[in-house]
Amino acid sequence: MLACHTVGEARQKELARVFVYAKAAEGYEESRKSDEGLLPQSYHIMRGLHFGGNTKDASLEDTDFQTLADTLKMELVKQEYYPARKFEDGDLLIVIHWGTTVPPEDLEEDFGSDAAADVGVDQTFDESSALNPRRINEAVLGFDQAFKEGGLSLVEEKILLSQYHTERYFFILMAYDWQLKRQTGETKLLWTTKFSLESIGTNFVDSFPALFRGAREFYGVDLKGIASQKTNFGSGEVTMGELQVIESARDEKEID
Repeated sequence: MLACHTVGEARQKELARVFVYAKAAEGYEESRKSDEGLLPQSYHIMRGLHFGGNTKDASLEDTDFQTLADTLKMELVKQEYYPARKFEDGDLLIVIHWGTTVPPEDLEEDFGSDAAADVGVDQTFDESSALNPRRINEAVLGFDQAFKEGGLSLVEEKILLSQYHTERYFFILMAYDWQLKRQTGETKLLWTTKFSLESIGTNFVDSFPALFRGAREFYGVDLKGIASQKTNFGSGEVTMGELQVIESARDEKEID
């Protein structure tokens, strides 16, 4: 377990618990390291898939994509990612998928097989040929890989399963090699970060800044396991709370 402690001031009694799964392509993290720290990279942002869930959520529907992109930019800076100045420039194309999970019995209708593939669901994970609705929720949250890798204690498994059974706001950031895509048309995924928090008792307007802030340490990172980060809801300069990493047994380099 890893932990760091800082002090927050606003909404201390209503901390957001953000769960994060992150994978990076082999060699990506090493390629960014230097004696002075992380090497800066530039990026373009692209709108991905939006999942509205089964319950009408005005806070989710009324939040425009540009607001999400502008908020994310402020957190990407912490990992030395900066907007590209020109279309021809840039190292990464970052695609943002977001929305809310839905009850397992309703997943096949809302998260169809095409959409599931777009956000990195491993359709071979389930023994049957059809997508298992439970697996889709686990996949968009990043929990599927933790279960696949094994090594979780019964307590850790119960923590993840309890989160899976709650309705959750989530984001999936998928970063591609922009120059390779622009010059050759080939698509190469460099890193994926999936993060979520429970949506019951809050709203998307207060949640999305917390989500971006809670996941900011893991953009472009190959995380072994699932991280649980506590932070404040809403915007502001309240600093991070407790960081807990639920470790997994295997060291895999694939991006799902």
